[in-house]
Amino acid sequence: MPPSGKPPMPDGAEKALLLSLYFRYVHPVFPILYKSHFLQRAFDRDRPQSPALMSAVFAAASTYKAREATNEGEMARARIQMVVHFQRAKLYLDEQYTHNSMATILTLLLMSVYEQGTMSTRSWLYSGMAIRKAYDMGLHRDVGVSKNNIKSVVSATEAEIRQRAWWGCYIMDIMVSATLGRPTSIRDFTFDAPYPTRFGEDDDELLLGALSTADGSHMSQPESPPDSYEPRRNVPVAERMRDYAALTIGDSDSDDSDGASAKQPRRPLRSQAGRAAGEYYLDLLHILGHVLTEMYTCKPHRSYASSYCLHDINSRTERLIVLDHELRRWKQALPPNLQYSTDDILATRPARCVYIALIHIVYHTALILLHRPFISKLGEQNSQASPSVSDDHHMHGSDLGSPGGSVSSGGSARPNTTSPLPSHSICTLSAQMISLIGQAIIQHSRVYIMPFLTFMMFTAGTMHLNNVIVAAESWLARRFLKRTLDVMSRLGAHWQVSYKCYTMLSALVRANRIDLDQ
Repeated sequence: MPPSGKPPMPDGAEKALLLSLYFRYVHPVFPILYKSHFLQRAFDRDRPQSPALMSAVFAAASTYKAREATNEGEMARARIQMVVHFQRAKLYLDEQYTHNSMATILTLLLMSVYEQGTMSTRSWLYSGMAIRKAYDMGLHRDVGVSKNNIKSVVSATEAEIRQRAWWGCYIMDIMVSATLGRPTSIRDFTFDAPYPTRFGEDDDELLLGALSTADGSHMSQPESPPDSYEPRRNVPVAERMRDYAALTIGDSDSDDSDGASAKQPRRPLRSQAGRAAGEYYLDLLHILGHVLTEMYTCKPHRSYASSYCLHDINSRTERLIVLDHELRRWKQALPPNLQYSTDDILATRPARCVYIALIHIVYHTALILLHRPFISKLGEQNSQASPSVSDDHHMHGSDLGSPGGSVSSGGSARPNTTSPLPSHSICTLSAQMISLIGQAIIQHSRVYIMPFLTFMMFTAGTMHLNNVIVAAESWLARRFLKRTLDVMSRLGAHWQVSYKCYTMLSALVRANRIDLDQ
């Protein structure tokens, strides 16, 4: 232990290995660092990178070093080093805690990721501190570089660093809030920071990883879909609801309703050519954030409610329709190179890139979280066979696009009395998709998408468990529940949070006396 009381930093060879692991596994799915700028500082002796941030990066990378260990001894050493790096990051952070800097925010975000892997509520605390420091530094505002403002007070590089840090805060806010059931901290009307403008500049970021072919060459961007998704930010649900005033459930997105066209122009569309895959991911998380705030927030107390309160203007059913439509538009706007076909999912074939699988798992998780509050209580549901994912079209296809629509290979799903959509069928089909994609990731990839995958698998598992309890004779629900538990068990060898969730779900199975081998 050096005189400073902190564990020593890794040497040159170990440092290079850990940085390689970080940018191979963590960075593509969580690109909060501007890689070229970060690495330049990491090896600059005159202007070295923050030791707190370097330690947090080493801690995140060490989790993957443990997975690459060839024996138990190497794995044990890697896990000890992981804890050492994390504790060093905390010690350095304590020294600069009251000083707001970009390095402090990035350190807190990576520490939040680390703690999420242990299912600790400290993950929420670290991400919350990062968000408040980001607000304090003004990272939530557009500094003008994205608008080619010659009066911008920061350089393009500094603007990129700011944008990545801010959207890293946004990603962690959504993921941690969804995982732990906490309220989100960031609201649409509080920021106007644009997306990072240099997604894909580094050769191993999500964009190029997603658009690469098997031989390593890069695909050209496809032409824009006929009705591309343009996210609408900072717009209240009350206003967005008017855009769908004449929409009937099951309408095609390209259909123009005479009533709606006369009152409201269609949303502005822009070409998707050249859009980074990371932007689609952030679009989806933006919708997921709306799901969390619109469906899982408390209704204001009567004494606090006002005439313009969203909870009074819009019913939950109206918000369900709006958000379901937003998710559907997002899915239809994905270019071909970001699609994950139903046939491939059913065959548990891997996606072209593991991060494409992440996008689709998040999509199905958002659908479950959106529709789950509209599922009837257990005692009110009819016993029925679980819906199947065997249809080539998804739950937003023709059969499920209208109230009371049928479900292939599984009988008719009884529509919920409080929802105009077949919410139970949508949740069931999305849970099946998550289980199949998770199995493909486990079978074909060593990248387990950080701890995020655990929450999504647990969400799918609880849906399968619900279906087994409601329909005791449903062999399909049992099959998918067993499949999900198998994936979570294998994840448990790498993530502590996965083992905890696997243990909880297994306990629920035993408590309900469910025989998965029946």
